Parts: sequence; structure tokens; C-alpha cells
Amino acid sequence: MAKLPGSFNTKEHEKMGDFSVLPEWEYLSQIVKSEMKPTKDKAGERLVLLFKVLKGKFKGRTVEVGLNLVNKNDETVRIANIELATISEACDIVGVVEDSNVLHGIPLVIKTGIQPANAQYPAKTKIVMYTKYDGQDITDPPAAVIEQTKVAAISSSSSGGTKKPDGAEDVGASKRPWD
Repeated sequence: MAKLPGSFNTKEHEKMGDFSVLPEWEYLSQIVKSEMKPTKDKAGERLVLLFKVLKGKFKGRTVEVGLNLVNKNDETVRIANIELATISEACDIVGVVEDSNVLHGIPLVIKTGIQPANAQYPAKTKIVMYTKYDGQDITDPPAAVIEQTKVAAISSSSSGGTKKPDGAEDVGASKRPWD
């Protein structure tokens, strides 16, 4: 038993969100939050966008995307600008964008993929494409896709390492012989 540092009222706090991996699928969503944040090395800035799924079984789930708009690596900035242009076009915003708030609340379709787990982080949802929502019917992924995603996320998270392109396994820090 542990005595809390003070009284705790559950009604005064937000509840935890579901951070499990979304199945690879297309979801109707919108940007609900955006902010500029420093990069880990403090030498650049990232535009962090929070997308929220608007309908279906996964309604309310969120996916975060970080775009390195200011970075010492020109290629990183080029890729971030391409992604921001694609997001803007999917939101039907063409021309100059000075404030990310203009992208908020506009329905668009995000296509998700899975970023495999590595030695430091578990598997997570990533967005692989953004398209304009033109009223098309967006359906939930079939049960088989949902189940396959669960199996993939669990197996990649529990492997303890990642596969390199040459087929060799990077076993990560937890499996080094001297540990």
C-alpha cells in the first residue's frame, strides 16, 4: 500500500488515450492541433500536427506527425516541405501558408502504415499518404486486417531487434553478450 502525496480526484484529470497501432488503412480525419517544437538537438524546429480519426471503429484515435521544417540537413527540410505541401493540398489549401491553424478542422483522408519497433521504441502508427476527402465512403478495416496489425505490432515489439536490409539482425542493447 502507498500513501499518495495528497488527495487525488479522478474527475479532475484527463483519461489516457489508446496508443496501440492503428491497422494499415485509410481513415477520415482532421488536424486538431499543431505547434512548432524544437528538434531534439535544439538546432532546428518541427511542425507537430495531431490528426484525429473522425468516424468508424477508431473514431477519436489520434496520430501525430512531426515535420522538420528547420534543420541543418537540407534533404530533411525538403522532405518535410513535400509532406506539408501534400497535407495542405489534401486540406484544399493552395498557395502561401503562414499559420498551421488554417489546416485545422478540414476533413482529409490519411493512409496509415506501421513503423516497426526497434530497440528503443515500440511499433507505432505512421501516416504514409494524405488525400483530399471528396465525400467518398470511408469504411472500417476488415477484421482480418485488424488482427494482422495486432500480430505484427506484438511480434515486432517483442523481437528485441530489427532486421537489417542484408538479413542480419540488429539485436539491440538488451541482447548484448556483456550485459
